[in-house]
Amino acid sequence: ASGWTIKANDADYFKTVKADTQEFGLSCDTHDFATNATMELADKLVAPNDGTQTFSFTGNIGTFTEAINAGTQVAEIVATVSIY
Repeated sequence: ASGWTIKANDADYFKTVKADTQEFGLSCDTHDFATNATMELADKLVAPNDGTQTFSFTGNIGTFTEAINAGTQVAEIVATVSIY
C-alpha cells in the first residue's frame, strides 16, 4: 500500500537500509511473506480444549528522518480460514 515494498524480514537488513526507504518485512511464525504471499499451515490445529490457535506476526521497517504518521498503512493482510 502507498508505495511500500516488501522485503525479506531480516532485522539486520533494516538496521542498515537507507533512511526513509519505504520497505518493510513481515513474517508469521517462520513464514516470510516476501518469499511467498500465500501461507498454508496444515500443521496448525485448533486446540481441542478451547478452540483457539495463536499466530505470531513480526515486522520490520528502516529508520525515518521524520516521524511517519501512526496511521500509515504499509500493507493489507487478508486471511482466509478453512475448517475441515
